[in-house]
Amino acid sequence: MRAGSRDERILIQEAVEQSGSYGEKDLIWVDVAYVWANVSPEKGREYFAAQQVNNVNPVLFTINYRCGMSDKFRVIYDCRTFEIKNVAGYKKRNEHKLMCSEIT
Repeated sequence: MRAGSRDERILIQEAVEQSGSYGEKDLIWVDVAYVWANVSPEKGREYFAAQQVNNVNPVLFTINYRCGMSDKFRVIYDCRTFEIKNVAGYKKRNEHKLMCSEIT
């Protein structure tokens, strides 16, 4: 993939535990990096669970290779939040493919 085809800016965030004022554990999201990405909406699907119809609209983000990428991160793109389901790293090709689904 040519670097020029990565024409969208995404924000990668990491979940961090923080202790509250009363000692309780809070989960906060911390900005890790703004990166250029190629965004490819994948074919969506619907499924029936818990007596309701659920939509799954997967999106594939292709970014430059970053050490330490995992499914413990999330992606913010176009004012929408995406949970990373799978990270495929291709060090030889210097890229990561992040298979994500939108958090609604």
